Amino acid sequence: LAISSALTPSSFLSASDKKRLTDLFTSNLSGNDLSLSYAVLGLKVLGSNPGNAADLCKKIQASLDSDKVSAEALMAATSAAKSLGSCPLKLNAQASQILKSQASVADLHHGVLSQLNLGQKVDSASVLKALTEALKKDDSIGSLGLAFNLAAHLGKTEGAAVFDRIEDAIVQAE
Repeated sequence: LAISSALTPSSFLSASDKKRLTDLFTSNLSGNDLSLSYAVLGLKVLGSNPGNAADLCKKIQASLDSDKVSAEALMAATSAAKSLGSCPLKLNAQASQILKSQASVADLHHGVLSQLNLGQKVDSASVLKALTEALKKDDSIGSLGLAFNLAAHLGKTEGAAVFDRIEDAIVQAE
């Protein structure tokens, strides 16, 4: 949701573009996977009403009840639920485990943002420690980008330690 909120589609999309995207997102509201979550978020960004929030919330919950829910799916679902407003989600054991086992920078990013979307408190010091360890294993430009985004959600002090890596990202980009 944070990423989608930064977009200003009314400045760059024509009315026909917005209609086409609205139709595309609306057609994906019948799904029970990532497409449903992204459809809800996309419609919200475009300023369109995604429909009956209670029904959508039930579908989002159903997508999380799978034994094979991924960190990305968890983050997308919690973001969509948050954008709908009153959509409390109950995590099953698999989804709860994802929030505790962040091995990669991407999983850590998705897990922490999911916790924030659910209104859960995040231990910034623990996240910073786990993020530092994950960056030792993979400091690619993609991982650094996710780390910067995650650091923006941490406190100023914790985030500063990650922002010191901006120079590393610039060197990789050159």
